[in-house]
Amino acid sequence: MGSTNKQVNNEMLWRQRIKDHAGSGQSVAAYCRDHSLVVATFHWWKARLRKSAGALVVRKAPTEVPFIDLGSVNPGVAGNTLPVVGACVDIRLDLGLGMVLTITRR
Repeated sequence: MGSTNKQVNNEMLWRQRIKDHAGSGQSVAAYCRDHSLVVATFHWWKARLRKSAGALVVRKAPTEVPFIDLGSVNPGVAGNTLPVVGACVDIRLDLGLGMVLTITRR
């Protein structure tokens, strides 16, 4: 097995271990003790995978936000419950990671 394959396998193994730890509810020390891992090595891999551009960082799943119907922005549509001032609309969506989508209708 080449060194590149071994590195990829190690990364996959440690991603899985970090994911398993996140879902275990245990402290890092307890998880490492139960799985015969060295705590410092666990932290080293977690930091390495976090910094790595293509690495999947384990995060808790975001809480699901229900869809919010804001109604129509067209004042000519029956049942429109939103006040429309001069038919101008500004919508700003923060997409995360510094990306913002802004939609403006004048």
